[in-house]
Amino acid sequence: MNSGLFTVMWGLTATAFGWIVATDFRDAARRLELMSRRSLPFGLGRQPVPVIAGVPVLRLVAGVFGLVGPVVLVVGLVELAGPDSAVTSAMPRPPLPFLLFATVPVALGLWIMWRPSGPLRGEWAGGGVVRRAAVVVLTLSVLCGLFAFVFDAMTVQPLCWLSAAVSGLILLPGRR
Repeated sequence: MNSGLFTVMWGLTATAFGWIVATDFRDAARRLELMSRRSLPFGLGRQPVPVIAGVPVLRLVAGVFGLVGPVVLVVGLVELAGPDSAVTSAMPRPPLPFLLFATVPVALGLWIMWRPSGPLRGEWAGGGVVRRAAVVVLTLSVLCGLFAFVFDAMTVQPLCWLSAAVSGLILLPGRR
């Protein structure tokens, strides 16, 4: 995978995420904080939020992403336009036990997100056609990223990341 392509994708995602959450577009910061609390296992999400955490801190962190994202985007575009743009970085294939161990967090994460009180189940139940399609694309993108990692298809992995980021940005702002 070309490092410039990764940098451009990171910059685009960080910029979009940062500006949407920092400006609290359609109450996105509160929804993200609520989704992250609902995704905690074993009832930890029902505990009171510490004073240091919450929506204001989330908006502050998102503001940093919103400011750094355009800079990273420009750096990535310069890398893509530069003379070394055809050079790709080949990653060594990880050993099989590591690949099997990598599936555990993905499976656990999908289980947490799709359980009856999970955020994806709530988005599915309360969403229209676009929101349900975004939930399906987000789930399939996570699985696609795992299979691309396991089967060493690193050229497909940026597409999985990009589709997951776009579908996550569709889900984040909330309903009208």
